[in-house]
Amino acid sequence: MLEIEAWQVWIVLGLLLAIGEVLSTHFVMLGLGMACLGGSVAAASGAGPTGQITAFGLVSAVIVPSLVYWLRRHAQVQKYRDAGDFAGRSGRTERYNGRLGIRLSGDFFFVRYQDGSEPQPDRQVTVVEMQGLTAIVRDS
Repeated sequence: MLEIEAWQVWIVLGLLLAIGEVLSTHFVMLGLGMACLGGSVAAASGAGPTGQITAFGLVSAVIVPSLVYWLRRHAQVQKYRDAGDFAGRSGRTERYNGRLGIRLSGDFFFVRYQDGSEPQPDRQVTVVEMQGLTAIVRDS
């Protein structure tokens, strides 16, 4: 029968938390996953459950705020306050999965003229406004 030791449980928990960070963008789960190494080291050195949890808590109290602070300062994540930030940008229309649209900062948005008609593919346009996920454009 397979016998699992406490330090292995901490490693698995840390990996699950690190993987869970994919669903979040706050870096907290990644920090907690890294802090599980503290619990793992404590378990491997023979500490009981209280010592393991204490080690995890102390390490997470240092790592999580430090990691969040450092990554938010250094990560090249561009955030937009609202869709109006795209107004005035220009680009070329293209077909993607059968729909006509425009790429703005790496994101694909559906596109149409103000009168409701659809521009031709490979046409240079400028965004006038955003209505949900649709860019209202004019010819450049």
